[in-house]
Amino acid sequence: DMLSYIVEHTKSHVAALYILEEDKKLYLSGGYALSANEKSDKIELGEGLVGQCLQSNKLILLDEIPAGEITISYATGETQPKNVIAFPIRRNGFIIGVIELASLNTYTPRKLEFLNAVANNIGIAIYVAQNRKKLQDFLEETQAQAEELQAQHNELEGLNEELEVQTQKIQASEEELRVQQEELLQSN
Repeated sequence: DMLSYIVEHTKSHVAALYILEEDKKLYLSGGYALSANEKSDKIELGEGLVGQCLQSNKLILLDEIPAGEITISYATGETQPKNVIAFPIRRNGFIIGVIELASLNTYTPRKLEFLNAVANNIGIAIYVAQNRKKLQDFLEETQAQAEELQAQHNELEGLNEELEVQTQKIQASEEELRVQQEELLQSN
């Protein structure tokens, strides 16, 4: 899992992945150690750290976090992170999402460089996953349409067989009438 890898590599403790949708809002797509009160399912442009990161198109690092603003939860309690960072995920120069991380440790310049370096690769991976999902949806839709067409084809074949039976009956009746007409003509 990509988010777990980033958390592990940066020594972070909490992470959230937000994907930019067509309505220009960010939607929570994945999380790592997020508690229910820490996550926002939808974020507007400019709203909070993540929304501001989207708006500015830049990595934002908070290193002096006010008490009680965000916590890192664990089974026996919670603690306050030392740093929170939000960085844009890009594909071909366009933002397609934002990742927010929180850590009890300081983010070193090397870790910040790592995040900037992997942002495009993450963007490509997300884009590929989204396209795979779209392809899967199209495939399922096409299969459903093929099944519907097959059912219609079978129904038409059945109707065609019924018409053939009726045509044969009509031809038999016509033949019977022709024979009767000939018999009448011969008897007269």
